Amino acid sequence: MSTDSYLTRGGIRVHRTVDAIPVDGAIEPIIAALDEHRGVLLASSYEYPGRYTRWDMGFADPPIVVTGRGRALRIDALNARGRRLLPAIHPALSGLDAIERAELESETVVVTVRTPAGRFAEEERSRQPSVFSVLRALIELFHHPDEQHLGLYGAFGYDLAFQFEPIRLRLERSPEQRDLVLYIPDELVIVDHRRGTAQRRRYGEVAPPSVSRARGRPSRTSPPRAWRGRAITSPASTRTSCTSRARRSSVATSSKSFPARCSSSRVRRRRRSCSSGCASGIRPRTASS
Repeated sequence: MSTDSYLTRGGIRVHRTVDAIPVDGAIEPIIAALDEHRGVLLASSYEYPGRYTRWDMGFADPPIVVTGRGRALRIDALNARGRRLLPAIHPALSGLDAIERAELESETVVVTVRTPAGRFAEEERSRQPSVFSVLRALIELFHHPDEQHLGLYGAFGYDLAFQFEPIRLRLERSPEQRDLVLYIPDELVIVDHRRGTAQRRRYGEVAPPSVSRARGRPSRTSPPRAWRGRAITSPASTRTSCTSRARRSSVATSSKSFPARCSSSRVRRRRRSCSSGCASGIRPRTASS
């Protein structure tokens, strides 16, 4: 076991613990937990150098979920560990030029993205105000060059393309549709099949000094208050988002330019594969939608 700490680019001190675990059965507790708990499991039987079949990674009971529809985003704390993170997330978003409104409620940060004004050159379209402006700010908040795994995991829907293309919609969307569902975990199980190793990575945080003083908590020089502190089978919300994989049959995606691995959520013991858009209100759309 190794333990260390680091300061993220956004000023959050993270205390990291890495445990070596047996490869055999390493992800079985994740599979079992995802029948009833929120989370993500990424794995695949598709071969590509350095990706897919080499890695299995997953988690259950994350502290934070990010959901979006159109230009409205919600960042919800799913437990006490998530509630401790919201006071650090809110100021990181409220100062963005792309944000029209960012309000901190008891267990939620509610965000409205500003509608772009004017036209953008082709090479600048992806940088116009959109929900991705918020995701970039979250990645920046938790980024550290020596931590490759802590990030955003989940699913994107096709309607996100309309963030950049002002196309008139012809088809009615369900009120329950979500364009994205992403989680920020505080524990990850990672299996490297090429090297025959597996590890469990736990992350705990100490809030920035300004947040600590405002809430009467110890400063970051005090002992860390871990995000976690329960077994993987503890009670949690049974709502899920995006059904995928089953055990080594679906396709997971990864991008070097976007450190979040975004592909799937929820696995059932009966093996199922994930189609584009997956479940829980994320609907595939065509350009003429």
